[in-house]
Amino acid sequence: MADTVLLDADSHVSEPLNLWKERLPAKYRDIAPHMETRYEGQPGAWWFIEQDRHPHNVILGFGANKSIEELQKLLEGFSYAGAHRGGWDPAQRLKDMDQDGVAGDVLYTTLGFRMFWIKDAGFQRACFQVYNDWLAEFCGHAPQRLKGLGLISLYDPKQAASDLADCAKKGLAGAIIWASPPEELPYSTENGPRRSSTRPADARSMCESCPCPSGIVAGMPSTYTRTPRTPKVERAPKPRMDN
Repeated sequence: MADTVLLDADSHVSEPLNLWKERLPAKYRDIAPHMETRYEGQPGAWWFIEQDRHPHNVILGFGANKSIEELQKLLEGFSYAGAHRGGWDPAQRLKDMDQDGVAGDVLYTTLGFRMFWIKDAGFQRACFQVYNDWLAEFCGHAPQRLKGLGLISLYDPKQAASDLADCAKKGLAGAIIWASPPEELPYSTENGPRRSSTRPADARSMCESCPCPSGIVAGMPSTYTRTPRTPKVERAPKPRMDN
């Protein structure tokens, strides 16, 4: 067992909350994804990604290693002061990995998952590019141990293939695409998305020549219509003790 190497194949970063406000092109900064701690009177970590869309409470994404009491306190007054610094600080991340005995992390987004719901193609791609650049910087601190997965917009398959190749050039290990596309942009069509003149087969051949693989996260659709709610923190029932 002394030679066992532990790799975490499903780890996550915690993106800086001001990342998109600071790095998006000027034309998008007024509508940049951002966090608010209250929504309609409910506390939480409310993540706003797009105009005319309800925010999503992502509070539990920052609750690792916390007790029931700590989770409730985090819910009532969220800030990054209560989150693990290793989520956005690569130097601290390596210290955390060493403490856990983990040799390498495959890094997924936390806040970026919801951006697959963005309906504006240009805005979505710009948000993804900001994240990919930041993630490449994060992983560049220790490229042999930190393997980041970028985000790829599929509204234009040809552009998506180019963006995937760009992820490889940045040093990212792979990328994520939406799990279930909008109805008007199905994976199965042979004629390509109705908003694009590029056929999926054309983009597929470009992706196959790229050393950077793409993957799908199950359960992460491209659209989201459910009413947001505040997650409840409940205690598990005590085990029954039979005499």
